[in-house]
Amino acid sequence: MGLVLPAVALGAEAHSVNPTKWPVGPGTSPQLSATAHSIRFFGADRYQTNLAAELALRGKGGFPFDTADRTSGGAKTLDEADNWWGAHACPKGVIVVAGDVFTDALSATSLSDPTGEAPGARLERVAAADPAFDPPGGVAAVDLTSAPILVTPSVRQGGIGMGLAARLAAKDVSEGGCTTARSAVIVGGISAVPKAAENDLLALGFTQVFRVAGSDRFDTAARVATALRTGASTEPTTCTSPTATGDSVQMGFYGPGAVELRPDASTCRVLGRTVVLADGGTGADALAAGWWTSFWQVPLLYTNADGSIPLATVQALQLLGIEHLIVLGGTARIPQSTVDQAVTLTTGAEVVRVAGVDRYDTSVQMARLRAICTLVS
Repeated sequence: MGLVLPAVALGAEAHSVNPTKWPVGPGTSPQLSATAHSIRFFGADRYQTNLAAELALRGKGGFPFDTADRTSGGAKTLDEADNWWGAHACPKGVIVVAGDVFTDALSATSLSDPTGEAPGARLERVAAADPAFDPPGGVAAVDLTSAPILVTPSVRQGGIGMGLAARLAAKDVSEGGCTTARSAVIVGGISAVPKAAENDLLALGFTQVFRVAGSDRFDTAARVATALRTGASTEPTTCTSPTATGDSVQMGFYGPGAVELRPDASTCRVLGRTVVLADGGTGADALAAGWWTSFWQVPLLYTNADGSIPLATVQALQLLGIEHLIVLGGTARIPQSTVDQAVTLTTGAEVVRVAGVDRYDTSVQMARLRAICTLVS
């Protein structure tokens, strides 16, 4: 159910490398290192690490796993250099978030569509290369197939536009190694991602810029959930692979907010109209669910740090028609009284709590996503 790295005869030591065609110079330091069984993308800071991850998105070669060639076959320009390891995917758009807080970035994971089957979130356009044809203020369904999340310094950090690493990443998917990205979605208000970032994106070749933002992190998450159109269609109740046995198990995509639940290896059912409720104070549990919320386009809603439900989350639970609520973390993180309130707000949603003895164990349980799901109401 994930990317499988080829096993090759590399030594046990990590080889820190920088593919020769990756951007280098002042302010840029994306790198990767690898052993026979792992790969690490990193940089001097979170922004360079983010750039390294984006550059790997389009990589389709075998370096460093089954070739020692760091030159991408002698490519002379960056757009020809695609021989490093990666997902071999060119996105239709990008998602831009501020790099100083976690909540907007984690909310944004549900917008990125790795399957290419989502109908696209309905978002408000804030800028366009041709405003007469694509007027700001209009709403459109945005194709975010394989969209990377780009991290940029926030206004709170002194940012006045997109950071260099984020601009290099955006350029790479719009007119570099890929040429397919034309839509950009900013998650967060202008106190998070600068207003000037909208013009930066247009200058980099994007034709439309959208922004989803609320009055605070909780409201932004709620607006993302609304934009995803969770539960807008009737989903099937039968999984693509009814059992988790054999070599041909596949996860299916059934519509925004519809997820597979496998209480054991021989049982699977689809939960429609689902949201995830997570702690909005630390972000550890929400981070563990990132791959999952993205694959099934399941929105995240947050509680306050003390476990209570903020007004924006209250309203989203009332408005979205939720039938299933997945709660991340134990009762020390999200009290049962909070879960009971959420059930009342949804007029009786079925609850699944995923929890371990601590945040680390919870992340393990989330990764397994099998018999560890316990129905609590």
